[in-house]
Amino acid sequence: MDEEQELEGYEESDEYVAMTSAELLDKLKEAWINERMAPELLNSQDELVECMIEQLDAMERNLKTGKRNPLVNSMHGLEMERVRFLINSYIRCRLGKIEKYVIDVLQQHKARGQEDLPLLSRAELEYAREYADGMENHLKSTILKFLPTNLQNFDEAKELPKPNKDKYVFIRVNDQQDQVLIDDDETTDLNKGARHIVRYSFIASLLSEGSVSLT
Repeated sequence: MDEEQELEGYEESDEYVAMTSAELLDKLKEAWINERMAPELLNSQDELVECMIEQLDAMERNLKTGKRNPLVNSMHGLEMERVRFLINSYIRCRLGKIEKYVIDVLQQHKARGQEDLPLLSRAELEYAREYADGMENHLKSTILKFLPTNLQNFDEAKELPKPNKDKYVFIRVNDQQDQVLIDDDETTDLNKGARHIVRYSFIASLLSEGSVSLT
């Protein structure tokens, strides 16, 4: 996938347009927890974040122009700060994973088809590329150029860390799933509302679909 194809993969959707502020906030909380608990970078939720920021901007305008009780305004202000914290924490968590696993992240993003959800937002993709280039230049200028020629070949894909997808995670089942493989030779029914501890690799696709959430 070249750069033009990657940009074509970013299509606007109406998924969050009709949601209330409370529904958007619930979605944001879920995305935040999933991202923090998952060992790998999850699909971009850029549209959700943008919608939540627009809601915050509207609330801020209302606070400035409205004539409400000062106590009510104070409570709304505190709620807005809480939402800003969630957004900032979510973004920081994603950037931390991008920096830690930048080569793997770029490879995973490039491997996505046009019908797949993007792993990175436009801004994240630009940041990841710049970070990878900077890291490569730093390695060449500070370490590799001082090594013998036969040792200067550095395979980033092999040498740099990758997410540990065998990590055990706690999940909450959102949709009934029958006979799910949860270990190398074990299957079980995942009943809606139930909680389990399983290896991440066995439920990664269910998490991407929204059938389970991390806790």
